[in-house]
Amino acid sequence: MVRATGTPESVASELHDWNGLAAALITDFARIPEHQRNYVRMVFTDPAMRVLYPDWEDVARKAVTGRAGA
Repeated sequence: MVRATGTPESVASELHDWNGLAAALITDFARIPEHQRNYVRMVFTDPAMRVLYPDWEDVARKAVTGRAGA
């Protein structure tokens, strides 16, 4: 299900649900094979994530510890 809201949204580490704003800000999740739609994996393997997040080290640390929204 894709939600149409004014706030970027994804669900947990496994990305099965996102909205257009999240896709516009982060990446087009639909282009990523379903078995690779994992936020933690993307943080470490997608070079665009280091560009997207100037504080990448903090984002990576939070992704690993499960505090991505903290």
